[in-house]
Amino acid sequence: MASSYSEDKLVEQPAISLFGEMHWNTLDCYNETYGESGTLGREHRGEIVLKSKLLPALQTLNTDAPVEALNQAVDELVRDRSCRSSKLIRSVNQ
Repeated sequence: MASSYSEDKLVEQPAISLFGEMHWNTLDCYNETYGESGTLGREHRGEIVLKSKLLPALQTLNTDAPVEALNQAVDELVRDRSCRSSKLIRSVNQ
């Protein structure tokens, strides 16, 4: 029996329901397949930004921006910042 205090029941399902009320499209990717032709086009679970969706969205929002600038924006948005965060947290706590 699944716990009634699971992340799925307390966070994910209410969020999916809320998105539905706002007429957003949702997709259950619990059993996602990875790779270019996978469910979302991600290479692995840790890839949290959907790059295949990000660039077209940036192009729609920034119609006058050069393609190179948009590519640089994508690179910056998907850059791994995990090491930087731990250094920042340590300096704040000292």
